[in-house]
Amino acid sequence: MKNARKERNPVVIVRPLDPAPTPLEGLRGLSELAFPFLLHSAQLGPQGRYSFAGADPFLQFVSHGTQIEVWRGAQRQRFEADPFVALRELMHTYPMASAVETPFAAGAVGFFSYDLARVIEDLPQETQDPHPFPDIHLGFYDAVVTWDAQEGRALITSSGLPLRGRAGQEHAAQRASWLEAQLRRPRGSIPHSATPTEMTSNFSREEYVAGVEEVKRLIGAGDLFQVNLSQRFTVRPRPDGLELFERLTRVNPAPFAAYLEGPDGSQVLSASPELFVRVRGDEVLTTPIKGTRPRGDSPESDLAQAQELLNSEKDLAELVMIVDLLRNDLGRVAQFGSVTVGALPTLSSHPTVHHLHADIRARIAPHLDRFDLLRAAFPGGSITGAPKVRAMEVIEHLEPCRRGVYTGAIGALGFDGGVDLNIAIRTCVAAGDTLTFSVGGGIVADSDPASEYEETLHKGRGLAKALGIHDF
Repeated sequence: MKNARKERNPVVIVRPLDPAPTPLEGLRGLSELAFPFLLHSAQLGPQGRYSFAGADPFLQFVSHGTQIEVWRGAQRQRFEADPFVALRELMHTYPMASAVETPFAAGAVGFFSYDLARVIEDLPQETQDPHPFPDIHLGFYDAVVTWDAQEGRALITSSGLPLRGRAGQEHAAQRASWLEAQLRRPRGSIPHSATPTEMTSNFSREEYVAGVEEVKRLIGAGDLFQVNLSQRFTVRPRPDGLELFERLTRVNPAPFAAYLEGPDGSQVLSASPELFVRVRGDEVLTTPIKGTRPRGDSPESDLAQAQELLNSEKDLAELVMIVDLLRNDLGRVAQFGSVTVGALPTLSSHPTVHHLHADIRARIAPHLDRFDLLRAAFPGGSITGAPKVRAMEVIEHLEPCRRGVYTGAIGALGFDGGVDLNIAIRTCVAAGDTLTFSVGGGIVADSDPASEYEETLHKGRGLAKALGIHDF
């Protein structure tokens, strides 16, 4: 049994990387490989400590509704299944011991599209997406580099998967050396791409304001309490995603930033300030954000903006509403009595905006797991509304196209059982000849339609600045 256990649970190789490139330099070193990624804590703080990167996954998991594709190199397996069940079964074939030196030593990295919600709930089918993306796209990475900003060090972890036993140990050593060599490759400059010259929204100002008025009418009729309404911007020509991500992390650093390369040459880049869910063992953390104010031009005006947000009864009411929704979501899979809420509200300040947030913690019930948690909590309540299902029905009716990656989740599921996923806001998708990004806000009974429209613009200015668009 002891030898069998070693076969099932490979021991992770851990190597220091010293001297180490920066996370962005490391990403550039990996950028010519297959499906590189960087999960980057570009804004350090209580939630922003680690960054992770890798490339060349040994497997890809892709789902469209209940149609599943599993790629092992050029070999494709196709079947129909519930994507959460299929992903659980697949990840269970690659169990791995935890590495105490890093919260993510190896595992699946990618995105969960907002439209995965259609697998969870029976939603109307009123819209389409001109650039449809998979509901789930994950690469399985056997070797990862971790940067620990708090300790000022970097290290490589290598699992040897999908091999096991002695062959796995040898493969782990080879892959660790390979990853280090890729990270240390000479890094050329990224070609400068053209600044976008055309930007259009799927809403005019008048249409967005009318959408807010319709949400307020539904709230007044007792249909629901809150809806997150968003607009999508499309820019042309498509800029280089890697160049844009580097600019974005300078202009708008965020604790849950991410860069991914997806199918057909697409790129997903995110400067998200919001944690969707983190799992360590059976402990769960989710941190919803509600309420936004722009940063001030001076210390005095900045403090005034922050204080106005903290004193806003409307924004606090929105946050409390979403906290209650998420407590209910977690309660469906949590141990009885384990759901707790931290200080409410808490102010978080970012380069372009202030937000309010709350920390909600729980413990997963012994007979359930992280996939049950994802099904119960996805998509995040802060970007749908309350009640969640009715809010998603209204979103489907009012928004002109499907959301895709926006307001889904981006991040990692470790082979050791961990989860780190952001809420995919402040997120761009480069596909075909265009780049798109969306911005939205929570609409409640006393929302002012014109102010809600302006709030979406405040949220999008960091992205617009990184794109070189200064009159956004």
